[in-house]
Amino acid sequence: MNTETNREPTNQEILDILQEECAEVIHAISKCRRFGLDETKSSTESSNRQRLTEEVMDVLAMLDWAVERNILLDDIPDIVEVHFPAKRESVRRYCAYGDSVNA
Repeated sequence: MNTETNREPTNQEILDILQEECAEVIHAISKCRRFGLDETKSSTESSNRQRLTEEVMDVLAMLDWAVERNILLDDIPDIVEVHFPAKRESVRRYCAYGDSVNA
């Protein structure tokens, strides 16, 4: 008889799993860059794009849990409204800078 019961993960476990999921996103991005977004493995029949999307969704699920558990700030919508445009602008500046350095 199985005596194990489902339990909620600890905050440390949530962070550990979030870290692992982030590493899996890095791995999926590497596959996309090396073999292309639409390359498929015959054993899985899913494309690199599909696998990357699944890994990103896993990260988002863990981030949601981290917000729910108050590991992250819970005013994410307000932060997103300010942070996302600022991050995009920062990346655009960085990319423009890279163009001038690599010219």
